Amino acid sequence: MAETILNDLKVAREQLMQTLSSFSEEQLNLSPSGEGWTAAQVADHLSKANAGVLNLLYGKTEKTTRPADEKVTEIKSLFLDFSLKFKSAAEIMPSELPAEKKIILNALQVKWAALYEAARNLNLSEICVDVEVPVWGMLTRLEWLYLVCYHTERHTHQLAVIFEKTAKNKTIVS
Repeated sequence: MAETILNDLKVAREQLMQTLSSFSEEQLNLSPSGEGWTAAQVADHLSKANAGVLNLLYGKTEKTTRPADEKVTEIKSLFLDFSLKFKSAAEIMPSELPAEKKIILNALQVKWAALYEAARNLNLSEICVDVEVPVWGMLTRLEWLYLVCYHTERHTHQLAVIFEKTAKNKTIVS
């Protein structure tokens, strides 16, 4: 279980960092057609979301008798359905300010290192009880880590779209 999630976290992180690294400094703060988030805002959103998950992983937990990965398929199915649009929770909304690429990449690297550490050292079968997710209820640490993977994959896809559009149409967000 731990080896699989560590590998899946590694793949999600590498794809994210590779995609973000492809943006120029200027392009990072451009929005396609002046609508939606910039790549910098997507990265800020992911950084904030990962910080929140880290708090949950190290927060209050309880033992469970259900399989630790019971809700992973549902999480994957929802997050990787790119036809669906979601509204971000207020606490993980990105900043509207332009950001520097180096700072964004560093912030993400720090969060990912902490996620790996949690995946390696915590009991992933325990339920995190500090937050109940409306669709799924309480999630295990393993399920939260998979939520990070699929949330990241969803936004890496979004970043690829932003990259393509901003490379063609350089509209600056004001």
